[in-house]
Amino acid sequence: MALPEIKLKVYRFTPGRDIQAEYREYKVEKTEKMSVLSALQYIYENLDGSLSMSGYFCYRKLCGLCQLRINGKNRLSCRTAVKDGMIIEPPEGYPLIKDLAVDFSTGWKGKPGR
Repeated sequence: MALPEIKLKVYRFTPGRDIQAEYREYKVEKTEKMSVLSALQYIYENLDGSLSMSGYFCYRKLCGLCQLRINGKNRLSCRTAVKDGMIIEPPEGYPLIKDLAVDFSTGWKGKPGR
């Protein structure tokens, strides 16, 4: 049985190269209990190895490195269930490195939503 496919719109921008950001749509084979972080890993490993995102570590709501703006709210991507039609962007309040990767060294900018 084939896995259901969902579509995600993902923010793409490379400072110094791109003039403006774009949202690229990806079709992801959704597994049961898949998180946004797992969906992005699927995109990177199977669809587009040029996608950049910040490092992540714990998968337990502890490190905060997987924080992204998901449908307009800063959330932990490891703890957010992926759904069809989501818009994934870099978290607000941090300098952008590329695509979804940001510089977290500027300090924690508040608690992400749950």
